[in-house]
Amino acid sequence: MRVRSGTVFLLATLAVWTLGPASNNCGKYVPPAPSPLPQPLMIMPTGWDMEVSGDDCDDADWVEASWDGGPWVPIGPCVLGLYGGLLPAQGVGHGALTIRDDEGKVLRVVPDVGWGLVVEITGQSNAVGYTDTLSSAASPLASVFKVREPTVADSIHPAADPFTTAHGGSYWPLTADLTIGATSVPLMYVSSPLGGTSVVRWGPGGDVYERARKLTVAATRGCASVRAYYQGEHDAIHAFDSPQWLASIGGDLRTYYKDRLFWVADALQLDYAACGGLPLVIVQIGDMLHETDPGFQALLEDVRHAQWEAARDHPDIYLGACAQGLDLEDDNLIHLSDDAVPDLAASLSATLQLFVGGGRPTAQEKQDLLAGPRCVAPPS
Repeated sequence: MRVRSGTVFLLATLAVWTLGPASNNCGKYVPPAPSPLPQPLMIMPTGWDMEVSGDDCDDADWVEASWDGGPWVPIGPCVLGLYGGLLPAQGVGHGALTIRDDEGKVLRVVPDVGWGLVVEITGQSNAVGYTDTLSSAASPLASVFKVREPTVADSIHPAADPFTTAHGGSYWPLTADLTIGATSVPLMYVSSPLGGTSVVRWGPGGDVYERARKLTVAATRGCASVRAYYQGEHDAIHAFDSPQWLASIGGDLRTYYKDRLFWVADALQLDYAACGGLPLVIVQIGDMLHETDPGFQALLEDVRHAQWEAARDHPDIYLGACAQGLDLEDDNLIHLSDDAVPDLAASLSATLQLFVGGGRPTAQEKQDLLAGPRCVAPPS
C-alpha cells in the first residue's frame, strides 16, 4: 500500500536523519536511531511496503531498487545525498535488495530482506524467557528486532537467545524454526517483553504498550502480523498480596482481567488500523508453585478462565498456546524450564502458522484453538 509520494517521504527522511534520536525522545524509552533501510534480516509483514532509504546517492537524480532479481522500482529523488521511499511488496521470502541510482551505479546490496511473518513478543517474565539453556534458531530465515539497541542497524540479529537484556533462554528460537519449517516463510520477532508487568501497563497509554508500539514503528514502519502476549501472573500475585486492591475491583479478578484484555485488543485494532489491526495471540498462563495457598491458586485460575473467555468472545483475541502443567524451574517454581520449551513452541507455532500470508484463522480454527493442549476452560 503506497501511502506517501517519494518527495513527501524524502522530506520526512531528511528530518529524521538530521534530527537523529533526539527527535524520537519519548521519556523512558528512546527508539533506536535511524539507519539506512532496509538492514540485513529485516522482514516486513506480507503485503506491506518496505522503506528504502540511505545517504549515499551523491549527485544522482533518482534512486531505484530491485528485490531478489525482480523489476527495478523507482524509490525517490536524491537530495543532498539522501533518498527515501517505499518499495511495494514484492512477494514472500528472503532475498537481496539491490539499490542503484539513475545512472546504473549500485549504491548498496542488502542481503536477506523480504516479506513474511512479523511477531511482536510482549508480556512478562515467561515471555522474556528464563530457561537455563540459550538456543538459536537453525533457520537463516529467523531474526529478532530487539529493544534497547542504539540504532536500527544494531537492533536486528539472528533469532538467538537472549531476546532482551535478560540473560535466559526461551522457546522463541524453536517456535521460529517450527513455523518456518512448516511454511518456508521468514519470521522476524519484534521483542519487548518485561518481567513483572501488569495487564494495565500493556494497555493503551501504558509505558510498555507504547514501548512495543514504538519499537514496531522503528522495525517495520508500524505494522506486525500478530502480537504474542504471555502475561497474567503479576495480576494474580497483586490480587493475592493486596486484598484492598482486589476489593476495589469488586473481588472479581476474572471479570476485571477479561475486560482488560478486551481493552488491549480494541486498542490494537485502532493503533494498528493502517495495516488492518493487530490480532492478539495470548498464552494462557501456567502453574506458579512457589505459593501453594488455595486462595492464590484460585486467582491464577481466574486469570486462565478470563484468558479463555476473552479468546472465545473477542474477534481479535486468539488462544495461541496454554502453559498449565508445563515444567518449571526448580529454583523459583515460576518460570518455565528447558523441558517446557518443546511443547510450548509446538503449540505456539501451530497457531502462528494460521496467520502466514497476512490472513487470520477461520472461525472454526479460532474455536479449535480453545481446545488446544493444556487449555483450561471455565466450568460450564
